[in-house]
Amino acid sequence: MAGRPRGPSSAICPDKGQQPSFPTWMRSIRAHINSVGGIQNLNTDLDKPRFQLVFYACCNEDLFCVALHQLFCIWDQSNHTQITKLPGLPDQSILLPAFTILGQLILGNQGPAPNHKLWFAQFPGPLEGLMRSSKHYQESIKEVGLFLGKLSTDWGSFSKKCTARRYAPRINEIEEQLELPSLLLQRVVFQAFCRKMKTNK
Repeated sequence: MAGRPRGPSSAICPDKGQQPSFPTWMRSIRAHINSVGGIQNLNTDLDKPRFQLVFYACCNEDLFCVALHQLFCIWDQSNHTQITKLPGLPDQSILLPAFTILGQLILGNQGPAPNHKLWFAQFPGPLEGLMRSSKHYQESIKEVGLFLGKLSTDWGSFSKKCTARRYAPRINEIEEQLELPSLLLQRVVFQAFCRKMKTNK
């Protein structure tokens, strides 16, 4: 029987010298989905793609994607100070356009149900605890900061260049131009360009 949705347990925060517990995080995702009545109760066009994104990120041990998604969801709650004070992240003037572009790539936070958005902001654990206890998460947040900076300053020119030449960027171009190490998100960017090229034909 479905119960009341719960946030991810703080127990899944890894210790400072340990690797992230991706299998535990995947179980947490499944448990949350079950708590709201199962995958059939997720909105196909809005909720399900975001759960798939974080689940696939965990399957691929893609800590960058997990960390970026959490920051994106916290930002949506207007808790900007919690993010801007993190080491390695740019200021609000850079983050605002970066998260706007990110929302165009992975669907904005207006779509998922409020209970899911709150849960996403706490996944894979409370951010403050993750930053305090996991050097791996700290390093990923710094990488996320580099990517968000590039997304804010370089996305416009990068997009125009690809549109002018009429073919989508190669995966290695996306990685180098945008400082994006996540293969999963590289594919998301590539697919977004492919859709844009098809629309412009």
